[in-house]
Amino acid sequence: MKRSLHLFALLTLLVPAAHAQRIIRNDSIMRYNPEQGYFQKAYVDASDPRFMLANQDGTFYFGVGGQIRFTPYYDFVGATDSQEFSTADIEMPTSNARHFGYAMLGTHLYIKTRIKIGQRYMVGYIRFQPNADNEITLGQAYLSYYGFTIGRTYTLFNDLQAGVQTVDTKGVCTSVGGCNYMIAYNHSFSPNWQVGVAAEKPSFPLPTTTSSLNYSPEANAAPFTDRLYEEYQGMPNLIARVIYQGKHGHFQAAALYRHLHYYLYDDLQTYQGTSHTVSAYGFALSGTWNINQRLFLTGSYVGGKGIGEYVNALGGKGFDTYIDLADDRLQPYGAAGAYVGLQYTWNQKRTLASSLVGGALLMDDDDPNRQFRASYYIAANLFWNINPFLQVGGEVCFGAKTNKVTDATSIYYNAPAGSRVHGIASRFNIMAQYTF
Repeated sequence: MKRSLHLFALLTLLVPAAHAQRIIRNDSIMRYNPEQGYFQKAYVDASDPRFMLANQDGTFYFGVGGQIRFTPYYDFVGATDSQEFSTADIEMPTSNARHFGYAMLGTHLYIKTRIKIGQRYMVGYIRFQPNADNEITLGQAYLSYYGFTIGRTYTLFNDLQAGVQTVDTKGVCTSVGGCNYMIAYNHSFSPNWQVGVAAEKPSFPLPTTTSSLNYSPEANAAPFTDRLYEEYQGMPNLIARVIYQGKHGHFQAAALYRHLHYYLYDDLQTYQGTSHTVSAYGFALSGTWNINQRLFLTGSYVGGKGIGEYVNALGGKGFDTYIDLADDRLQPYGAAGAYVGLQYTWNQKRTLASSLVGGALLMDDDDPNRQFRASYYIAANLFWNINPFLQVGGEVCFGAKTNKVTDATSIYYNAPAGSRVHGIASRFNIMAQYTF
């Protein structure tokens, strides 16, 4: 009986939805007019999903969309167990292992609503997606109205317009990305100029080290990482940006300030300690240039101290700070990176396109215990839009990483402390993507 009820409920949802899908043409919304007895085109936004329902007076819209993305990949050299190609995860020294795998990263399902309040629409958006462990996670969930945005969405430090399309969902190592919880405001002074400010949720992964230098004589010779403890963050990350949109492209400048808190035990026997803070800052410059109707140039530069959580290859790996044993505290870790990308459309119908992108990420040499010093990324791909719903593509990725040999790792690398060792990795991806 329960199965029959479930099947009936499913059919009551799918049959009207299938009928509504048939009456939608050219990515527009059709609204039923009871007086005329037929469906007519309603207001539509370019970012709306292909399937949307509208009420009679056009003041409320509800849409469902998403994509299914299947990506087989093959590692020629430097194989890792990661479904994403991350230059920070390249094994040292280079591994000759090869690996074949599948990924569903990039697959997602979202719901979007628009309700008219006054003369403007308030937008609600929520997106769910699987992670590398096939667990459903929250990608975005926000409300936007009159320039204000609250909830979880892409950080204002990011420049979505300057992004380069890649088959691998990780993308170039130096890109600024990721979603965060925020209260943000964007204002357009003219068709060309826009400014934005945001207070975003702070995230502070503490640094770790296995070096024998991880000891401080002032605290009973206890390892610094044993004395280090997470503390509630008392201040949001502050971001400001300005965007200029021109006829042939755009330019964006963004600045970031973080005030991070941590707790340090002075004595592990009595568990007495003090609260400490470390200030971090960064800036990002990015832009695009439409060279002609087919060739598109994009680029980005990011730099600062304590910005690891905002840099693609460093996020979640504890690269915001490093352990300064001389001062018995944490210091902001310096990093800088840049990338340049070219995107070319091969035909007039814009169904065949390619991207070529290269980037480099450099770390400051402040921390004597940290090995990671630099990484490099190159990718070339080809995409074919078979129709508005189906896309396939292929891509070759190449990455390199440089580590500094420390006192603790000189035996492992069989190299003197202070020297450099290198590792490489390469991967081939193919993709099939269905968008609905």
